[in-house]
Amino acid sequence: MLQARDDRGRLVRKPQASVLSEMVANLGRGNAFVIVERVDDQSEGDWYVQV
Repeated sequence: MLQARDDRGRLVRKPQASVLSEMVANLGRGNAFVIVERVDDQSEGDWYVQV
């Protein structure tokens, strides 16, 4: 499962592409980062992307 979170504390589980696009578009407006992470029951934190 993917989850996305930002500097404002917003957490979205299973984000759609439109939600990720909105989160990235709002960077720099009091929002310093967006992190997208794969979280699985068996292997939490296998990889992440940070913008």
